[in-house]
Amino acid sequence: MEIKKPDRATLKSYFVKNAMPTASNFADLIEGLINQRDDGLAKPAGEPLSLQAEGDDTSQKKAINFYRSFADAKPAWALSLNPRADPAKPDTARPGWSIADADGASRLFIDQSTGNVGIGTVTGGYKLNVQGAVQVVHQNQDANYGALFLGPGDKSNLRLGYHADYSWIQSHGAKPLAINPLGNNVGIGTDKPRAALEVKGGAIMPSAGNAATAGIQFPPDPGGGSGDAAWIRYYPRQGESCTLELGTSNDADDHIALMPSGNVGIGTTDPKAKLDVNGKLQVQGDLRVQGHLIRKVYVATGLGPGDATSNGQIVTRVLTFTKLYDDSAIRILYCDNLRVAGGNSSARWEIRIDGKSAPGGAIYQDKYGEPGNHHDPTTIMGYATGVKAGSHTIGIWVNGTAYPGHRLDPYTGWLNSRWTLEAQEVWI
Repeated sequence: MEIKKPDRATLKSYFVKNAMPTASNFADLIEGLINQRDDGLAKPAGEPLSLQAEGDDTSQKKAINFYRSFADAKPAWALSLNPRADPAKPDTARPGWSIADADGASRLFIDQSTGNVGIGTVTGGYKLNVQGAVQVVHQNQDANYGALFLGPGDKSNLRLGYHADYSWIQSHGAKPLAINPLGNNVGIGTDKPRAALEVKGGAIMPSAGNAATAGIQFPPDPGGGSGDAAWIRYYPRQGESCTLELGTSNDADDHIALMPSGNVGIGTTDPKAKLDVNGKLQVQGDLRVQGHLIRKVYVATGLGPGDATSNGQIVTRVLTFTKLYDDSAIRILYCDNLRVAGGNSSARWEIRIDGKSAPGGAIYQDKYGEPGNHHDPTTIMGYATGVKAGSHTIGIWVNGTAYPGHRLDPYTGWLNSRWTLEAQEVWI
């Protein structure tokens, strides 16, 4: 800023002893003084110092310019009473109290009509309007305090703050914290949430436990009534033995339904049917199947050969079977063409497990000879109990002494006829 008026030392030189001041000297003296009317600065008796802003109503009504040095081309700060949102556009002016920078941009503003405060802006319909980032620095605190405190201290209020190990947001006054109660989605790890809550790049970790305060608890009584509930929980039953529980409660018609577009696998990631269980399946109660029930049956079969063994194992009739449970039974069926020739002859064909009679009672059939050489289709079936879980071998033994005094002449199979050994695990 250029100041053309003489300084105080020059003015004093005009009025030294024996000097003859000129009209120009008196003019410089008068111009160097402050005139309350001309300069807009007044101090009426009993009133504070008063300043009148410069310019008409279309100007920014600047009241004070603050310079670091009068040698500077622009003031460092300016106090004005009609600042503009855009210093170059008079139609953006807004009456109020403003501190602006060297270019006329308002940095701090108080609206004359509303009292609203603007930081970096002269617009905004709130008590505090900030254009730009805000940093609140406070000491490390837990959620009982707060660097930013919204609301009355003795009622519902919201507090935000930071601790040395985390940042936090906390609702106080024994009131809940509502996020977007009027709608719109919330994203964690994403700025484009596609649902009310979408989490990206991390897991959702509910608390563990077997209570309504743990896991995922769905809203109660969605269809009216009372007592209806549904949940997903993960909890330890005893020690490290844990359960993932999916449950509903209250009424017998409260169901759990899996509705996949494909198949459901238990113990497999490549299910081949609507429900594919890779492992043991135990049903304690009735099993109702509306459709076809396909059971796994162990089978050995063949066409012959005939075997004239009269006392011992028929080595060609063998089936290997894997039993799953200790307390189940094995239903065994043996079909073959058997013969006892001539009168006064007999034989016994027995189904054995691992070379021994079935623990719960032997499974066999006796045949008695008739005149002639008759080969008859025969079926032997029985249930073996008391067999432990694991792999077992089922075979056929023949004994030609089924009846004392009878002669031996058994024959198993005939002309490559079909024989079959079949076993399946059952509950009885």
